[in-house]
Amino acid sequence: MAHDYLIPVSDLQNTRPVIFYDQLGNNRSTHLPDKPKSFWTIDLFIDELINLVNYFGISSRYDILGHSWGGMLASEFVIRRQPTGLRKLVIADSLCAMELWNKSNKIFKEELPEEVQEDLKLGFKDKVRYRKALEIHYSRHGCTLNPPPKEIASAVLDPIFGDRETGEGGDPTVSIAMCVLFRQSRPSLAGQGVGRVWLTLSLYTGTRGLSSVGPSLMVCTRSTFPHFC
Repeated sequence: MAHDYLIPVSDLQNTRPVIFYDQLGNNRSTHLPDKPKSFWTIDLFIDELINLVNYFGISSRYDILGHSWGGMLASEFVIRRQPTGLRKLVIADSLCAMELWNKSNKIFKEELPEEVQEDLKLGFKDKVRYRKALEIHYSRHGCTLNPPPKEIASAVLDPIFGDRETGEGGDPTVSIAMCVLFRQSRPSLAGQGVGRVWLTLSLYTGTRGLSSVGPSLMVCTRSTFPHFC
C-alpha cells in the first residue's frame, strides 16, 4: 500500500509538521520479495519506525497517528518499546482484538454473494478475482462512496495487486506475510531494519503546536495489507 490515501491528514500541517512514509516492502520503499515470511515481523516494522524517528531527530518529541494496521503497529510500539518522546497517539480505524476482527469478517463474508465468497477464498492464488471480490467487500463494508475515491485503487489496491484486469505488476509480499502472521496471532523474533524508506514530508515553519514549547512532529503510519485476509 501507499501512504497517499492519508494525504488529507496533511491539513494538520497548520499546527505541526507532518511526516508520511511508505513502510518497508510497500510502494516507493525498498521491496524484498525474496525474503521468507518469517522475516516480516511486528518488531521489524517497529524498528523501521524508530529508524524514521531517529533520522529526523525527533525522538524526544513527536506524535503518531496510526490507521488500520498502522494503529496496531503504533500500539505494539508503545507496549514493546515504551518510547519516552511520544506525546500523543491517535489510533484510527484499527482493531482492539484480532479474534473479534476475524469474527466480524466472517459475518461480512457470509452476507456476500456466494461467487464473491468463493473468489475471496482464492486469495492471492488468483489476484484478479481476489481483487475484484475485495472491491465488492470494500464497497459494502469499507468506503461506501460511489464511485470510490481514486486513492482506493491507486494507493490501496494497485500497489499490491497490479493491473486490475491482468494482475501484472504489484507486490503482495508483505500482505501475504502479514496475513499469515496475524492468523498465527503471535509475533516472530525481531527483524533488522534494511533498505530505503520513501518519505513524504510536509514541514511548515512558523506554526504553533499544542504546547508552548513549540510544534511537535506527527508521524503517520498506515495499513499494509487488505483488510480481508
